[in-house]
Amino acid sequence: MKQENAWATEICKKVSALYNDNFNIPVYEDDNLPKATLGITYFKNFKPTAIAINANFMKYASTASVINTIKHEWAHYYLGKTGIYTCNTKKFHNKDFELLCLQIGCEDFLSTKADSADYDSKVWKYVLYCPHCGKILGGYDRKCKTLKQINFVKCGYCGNYGVEYKENK
Repeated sequence: MKQENAWATEICKKVSALYNDNFNIPVYEDDNLPKATLGITYFKNFKPTAIAINANFMKYASTASVINTIKHEWAHYYLGKTGIYTCNTKKFHNKDFELLCLQIGCEDFLSTKADSADYDSKVWKYVLYCPHCGKILGGYDRKCKTLKQINFVKCGYCGNYGVEYKENK
């Protein structure tokens, strides 16, 4: 089910105001997005039409992570609206995107995948984390190859090996 979210829309409008932009597309919670997709910006002919944020993510993640995801999706919106995204754009997380994310205070601009989120333990059966830097690196519903070969996993934030996982009951 898709439901418009006034709080997320207001965040987008405030960021848009910094760029003299009139934000006018819907922002909604979508409980049909896959767990690993925290947010998505929809486009038609490279122009943004809507932003969707994962409803479970909004329910269980920290406010800071949700705001970061909203800003991440807003950056996609803005680059599409201003014509920087075109049919020749092969990589949407490019240098223009990275620079805009840094300007608006979006801390984790590389991905809106769950490996960058701090999902609450109610969402995933297994949570992968780094004991060195304290970051949550991912969530899994089953004991996959990554968890079985945990000794070879390197933290994407601090670069240390020794990543661990915990099982949520």
